[in-house]
Amino acid sequence: MTKIYNRNWLFKKIKSIAVLGALLVAGSASAQLSGTYTINSGASTSGTNYASFTALASALNSNGISGAVTVNVVAGSGPYSQRFYLNSISGSSSTNTITINGNGEKIKASSPIIQLNGTDYISFDDLVVEQTGNINDKMFRAYNNVKFVTINDCEFIASSGAAYGGYPGYYTSTYIWFGNHAYYYVNPTDKSTNITITNNKLWKGNSSVNGIGKNIGIMLANSTSATAAQNSVIKGNDIQDIGQYGMYTKYVCGIDIEMNDVHNDNNTNSTQCYGIYVYDYFFSGASAVNIDANKIYNLAKNRSYAYMSLYGIYAYGYYAGVDFNITNNVMDLNGPYYIYGIYAYAYQASGDHNIVNNTIRMSGNVTYSYTRHYGIYNYYAPSGDVKNNIIVDQTQNWGSTNGASYLIYTYNPRCTFDYNNLDNSTMAGSGMSNNNTHTGYLSGNKTTLANWQGSVGAPNSIAVEPQFTSVSTGDWKPQSIAMANKGGTGSTVPTLDLDGVTRNTTSPDVGALEYFVDVEIVSVDMTTAAQCGGYTEAVKITVQNNGVNSVSDVPLQYSVSGGTAVEEVMTASLAGGASATFTFAVEPDFYGTNAHVVTASVVGDDDVPANSSASLTINTVVSPTGGELTMSSQFDGYFNVGSMGDPDVTVKDYISEYGITRPAAYPAAAPGVDYTYDLKAWDNGTDVTSQGFSLTVSDEVLTADPAVALAGTNLFMELTVTDLGTGCDTSFGRYMYIPHTPVASFTSSDICLGDVAQFKNTSTLGGTNYIVTKWEFDDPDPA
Repeated sequence: MTKIYNRNWLFKKIKSIAVLGALLVAGSASAQLSGTYTINSGASTSGTNYASFTALASALNSNGISGAVTVNVVAGSGPYSQRFYLNSISGSSSTNTITINGNGEKIKASSPIIQLNGTDYISFDDLVVEQTGNINDKMFRAYNNVKFVTINDCEFIASSGAAYGGYPGYYTSTYIWFGNHAYYYVNPTDKSTNITITNNKLWKGNSSVNGIGKNIGIMLANSTSATAAQNSVIKGNDIQDIGQYGMYTKYVCGIDIEMNDVHNDNNTNSTQCYGIYVYDYFFSGASAVNIDANKIYNLAKNRSYAYMSLYGIYAYGYYAGVDFNITNNVMDLNGPYYIYGIYAYAYQASGDHNIVNNTIRMSGNVTYSYTRHYGIYNYYAPSGDVKNNIIVDQTQNWGSTNGASYLIYTYNPRCTFDYNNLDNSTMAGSGMSNNNTHTGYLSGNKTTLANWQGSVGAPNSIAVEPQFTSVSTGDWKPQSIAMANKGGTGSTVPTLDLDGVTRNTTSPDVGALEYFVDVEIVSVDMTTAAQCGGYTEAVKITVQNNGVNSVSDVPLQYSVSGGTAVEEVMTASLAGGASATFTFAVEPDFYGTNAHVVTASVVGDDDVPANSSASLTINTVVSPTGGELTMSSQFDGYFNVGSMGDPDVTVKDYISEYGITRPAAYPAAAPGVDYTYDLKAWDNGTDVTSQGFSLTVSDEVLTADPAVALAGTNLFMELTVTDLGTGCDTSFGRYMYIPHTPVASFTSSDICLGDVAQFKNTSTLGGTNYIVTKWEFDDPDPA
């Protein structure tokens, strides 16, 4: 590096002193560059080819450019074990740009591998950059007020060095760095504007689980005086194998941070981790910081540090005068200790802070008793909207006994909270008994949704399980019907979701992803034949999933003729395009002469409400009601209440007749014309009518003369009256107990006085069971 700089300095010195000598230098080394060139190690440096990146750098630094320059690295010509250092290139402008097309070739060296010192209007595309040494430094470094620098579709490989290995790597080890500061905690004195970092992959080059990587993914920092719009974009990058920071920006405004994936699936090395870190302390900017459609997940998947703290998006705006728009982001943070989905610190800040349509999921194996979870930590929030967010804590081993979980934690807010889905219903673990899992915090714990709504308003917020499609495979699209289309509208709601899908303008979904769910109630599958009043049948329906993804826990309901709805849940999973039957556990009763409209529907607003319900009409006619059995003129038994506890009593040969009081529908006696009778005597479900029970239809008299075999039973005499016009019937009756009927009998033998007398007991009981016999003797001559 030093030799190259000295050579450039010497060349310029000679050029300024002896112009004529410089004019005699032949070939491409003396001419300003313009047009298309190649880098090809298989050919010498001459004409439009450079044998190395070093040779190209020398020419650009020495000669400058007079037109747009495109440099194509010849495919298959690498790798190039060298550095590429550029200074301010004379002649570069918005039209005279420099483009390096890497064509997938590799440049590798000790860091910094690529360095831009005041270099403007330059683009790198499809270049592989690998670090081989100097592991604590920056792999790509740009500083000294660079502008219009683009890094696109490149791959940065830190194949050696710990992501979080020690001093000074804590503060310097970075894949891509913009700013003239040596350490990340130092404020730069330059600015970097119109920076575009898109579609790059930053990693260690393989999927091995170890601590190799860089401490910071992308660093973009400016001086505090760079208050004009900086017009920078960090978009579509895959950032992994980081120690502490996926992205670290400092004093930025007019920047779009969007569609980046920040994850740490295979890195084991750090004590805390931030997905996106924005530091605008005492900074006022002319335009907003937009953080949109990023996915931050698995920051600590293979990290074992017990006190690992995780931050999804860290937005520090202490006394800042910058607008923040944090929208459409997914943060899935699984860790053992403190978790912050979005940390928004804005003490005495001005501007709007909008946190809208984000999906925040917290989980982990929590064993430390003082652990805390914060879905959104919103401190002194200025004006703005906090709405349409999904914030859930789904920790399954919550062992925090002295800590707490808050879905939203806010202090002295000036923003508006509403239309959020705040759910911690699936949390589990030993710490749950301590009642330290809360919906929110504002001047005290707000444990339930109702508590939270009572403190901040938020009448449209809900608390339901989102039913993410597959968290384990990175699919955070919800399938919840209860949550569908529950978002609010307004100017702060992004037009597109995380996947670029246009949001519903009247009823958007909450969370980062719009989702389609269409559960159709195809039919109500019950009887279509007319029934008698008092009819009961389970409500059975056919349900079809018209969406692509499986759905489960579908909330369903039915009502009868607009009455109170019965709600139940179809828990079974229903695949996309599939149908299934569902039977409600609670059965309705249908009475009277009526047309009963059974309506089954989905509870909630799915995306096709027109097919979310179906109906069926069940017609019933009134059944005859009333009627009883009364004691007739001959009743040799005992006529009691006639209930199971106080039945009538009779035995064989004790004729007991009952009169029949007809149902009110039949004022005149007309059996066989308007109605019919049917008699049954039941002994625990067994028909014993033939054993002494008869019906004289013409006289409407029931006669009971029970057989001896029925002794000891408590049976029920049931009389059914059937309407001959409608076929409907009614039943009534009485209980009757048939006791045993013992018959005393014995035989004896004649004996002489003083002999032992012998008697044979021949008594009978008239039924089963046993008989106790008592003897009494009347001796005429007891002497």
